[in-house]
Amino acid sequence: MLSALDPGGAEMRTLEVQERLLEHGIAFDYVLLSGREGSLAHRATAMGSSLYPLPLDAGFPRRFRTLLRDQGYRVVHSHVATFSGAVLALARTRNVPGRVVHFRSDGDAHGDDLRRRAQRAVMRRLISRYATDILGVSPGSLSLGYRDDWHQDPRAQVLPNGIPEGPRRDDGEPHRPLALVNVGRPMPTKRRAFLGRVVDSLTERGIASELTCVGARGDDTDALERHAIEHGWQEHLHVLGTRDDVRQLLAGADVAVFPSTLEGLPGAVLESLATGLATVATDIPGTRFVAANTSGCVLIPEEAGPEAWADAIVQLQRDYPRPQMIADAFAASCFSLENAATTLRSVYGRHL
Repeated sequence: MLSALDPGGAEMRTLEVQERLLEHGIAFDYVLLSGREGSLAHRATAMGSSLYPLPLDAGFPRRFRTLLRDQGYRVVHSHVATFSGAVLALARTRNVPGRVVHFRSDGDAHGDDLRRRAQRAVMRRLISRYATDILGVSPGSLSLGYRDDWHQDPRAQVLPNGIPEGPRRDDGEPHRPLALVNVGRPMPTKRRAFLGRVVDSLTERGIASELTCVGARGDDTDALERHAIEHGWQEHLHVLGTRDDVRQLLAGADVAVFPSTLEGLPGAVLESLATGLATVATDIPGTRFVAANTSGCVLIPEEAGPEAWADAIVQLQRDYPRPQMIADAFAASCFSLENAATTLRSVYGRHL
């Protein structure tokens, strides 16, 4: 269960692992709570999936329970943060044997007022009561999504997103000007506009750079473009929008920059390291987990200004890590697609 099959970490990683699990006879269908199928729907249907856009309204419980009864599913796998508690409770009423909750982020970005805190508390109780398996893409996602002492629950385990193999950056020297790349959705927590000040800081150090942004447009993109025009480097800013060749674009850059402040396990960071691309990212739980298990990822405190980011980029330029070393370290890490597929086969296998 997802909101919609739009470009995003949970959606992309789920479609990728679905391809691998199809080889073992495990099929996926999708319930989409936004009521929309999403721009990636064709990838799911091409693998034989059925899509069920069920908007989250007063009629949702009845429609969802009817679907479970008619299709006879053995596993419900929910990716909708703490609301998964309600989903699993409904699945239990239809005696679905496998009820899996999967925490994908360090928060749900829906605020933290009294009503939201009460809702999350209720949903976590439902998860504790009705889940057969509790997964998180990182230790932080389980601590913040489920509970701090998740280690004591035998149903809970970390399941990092798996990244498929793809193109790797060659071992050539950095470009001139330095090629920076950012991949992300148009969300305030991604802090894309902040990168304008990072480019300014590099310019003050005498380092010419170009910034390429990949992902749907939003207010932050408009703000970044205005900043580039005001500071005279608009010709060095490339806003590409949503692309299907992200891994190729990453392989052609020198440094990936991710100032996001809210992630579970940042897929774009994983993709960058998988290509052998040195990466600078905000020091938050998800990126900390990545940096501890890979090579080539430099973390910057969340409160740090653009100067600290520029310093890190300059240091990477001076002590240029070989792309092959970064890519090889990633291939040997826990973030492989095979690892994710094997773990999910084990989880599903208990209920199929």
